[in-house]
Amino acid sequence: MQLSLLNISKQFDETMILQNLSFHFSPGTISTIIGDNGSGKTTLLNIIGGYDKPDHGTVLLDNCDITGLSPVKIARLGVGRLFQKPMLFQSLSALNNIILGFREQLGENPINNLFSPKKVKDQEEIFRNLASEQLREIGFEDDQEKFPSMLSFGECKLIAVAAMLVSNPSVLLIDEPSAGLSKENIDKFSRIIQGNKKSGKTIILIEHNLSFIQNISDSILQLKNGQFEPLRVN
Repeated sequence: MQLSLLNISKQFDETMILQNLSFHFSPGTISTIIGDNGSGKTTLLNIIGGYDKPDHGTVLLDNCDITGLSPVKIARLGVGRLFQKPMLFQSLSALNNIILGFREQLGENPINNLFSPKKVKDQEEIFRNLASEQLREIGFEDDQEKFPSMLSFGECKLIAVAAMLVSNPSVLLIDEPSAGLSKENIDKFSRIIQGNKKSGKTIILIEHNLSFIQNISDSILQLKNGQFEPLRVN
């Protein structure tokens, strides 16, 4: 899906963070946003993901206006969000955190549990197998039943991205993926992101690690004075 920003503006108190910002993010590309602290990078992702509203302007997902919709509705339309700090349920295992990422789970409706228990159980088994496969792909085949408190920050971050990906979003919004990761986990994250690019997803990153940025980005956008200043990728 193409994601388009049309004249997005956002002001906090007397400070204009985003000012008539327009840009088109295309499928099958990785766009990285850089800029000073306070330049509006996270605010922009919050606006796209529905966690904040612009003062003016429009966010389009293909031809669908998603401006101001709730994060849940935007996620259901195919926009996945990964925050800088992994948002996992501490009382659930790595496997169960990923299972929660699947959409349209029959077991969420009590009526299905009452009248179609076999269908619910069969779907749960399918989701469990798919989640287990996702964990194996990121090297967690032996840690599926571990809780987040038993894992490193970087491992939790990988589980969070796996939980986001099982919902099969078309647009990925990822805030500082390499922050707090070891080189090994950065390499894993890079492979995950590039694999999703090849599958045609629209990927938007916020990142400070220059070597990581240069290795994976199709475009680098510097956010300055409320506008993008495109930079060349060597």
